[in-house]
Amino acid sequence: MIRTFIGVRFPVLNFLQRVLSDLSSMGRAVKPVSADNLHVTLKFLGDTDPMLVPKIAATIDESIKELSMVEVQVMGMGAFPNIARPSVVWAGLQNAEVLADIKSQLDHRLEPLGFQPEKREFTPHLTLARVRSRPPNELRSFILENQKAEFGYTTVRSVNLFQSELTPAGPKYSVLSSSALLDGGI
Repeated sequence: MIRTFIGVRFPVLNFLQRVLSDLSSMGRAVKPVSADNLHVTLKFLGDTDPMLVPKIAATIDESIKELSMVEVQVMGMGAFPNIARPSVVWAGLQNAEVLADIKSQLDHRLEPLGFQPEKREFTPHLTLARVRSRPPNELRSFILENQKAEFGYTTVRSVNLFQSELTPAGPKYSVLSSSALLDGGI
């Protein structure tokens, strides 16, 4: 079995690089995501039989075959489950409706392969850091200062099936398949 998820890789925008750097200076309780691992998870599959990879890749292709590339804005910062008790610090996405559409298609089309639809509502976001134990006081202030910050724009060009390997240095993501969105004139 391999651990997999479907997602969209994001480049490190200049402002996000600064944010990741600031988060890394907040001590051991705040673990920023590696800049190379910035992505939006559309569907976490978990333990997956490697024999299903071609079927999953074909399902992704089918789910996006009529969708065009889209420019999204990375904007705002928040925390899950909330700012008072953060476990994840995130950056929000604007103009990301296409990601919600893809997520819905994937939930529907992957169910026959044994992957259950997600029960909670999909909120497109980039995970910036995970928070362990008690967060430092400055984290709350930092999130509040950046609640409406504009981090830049990027174009969503493809949807990937990733393998996630957990290592002592952090997760390592490998692309198992990539499905391109249509060039809609962007």
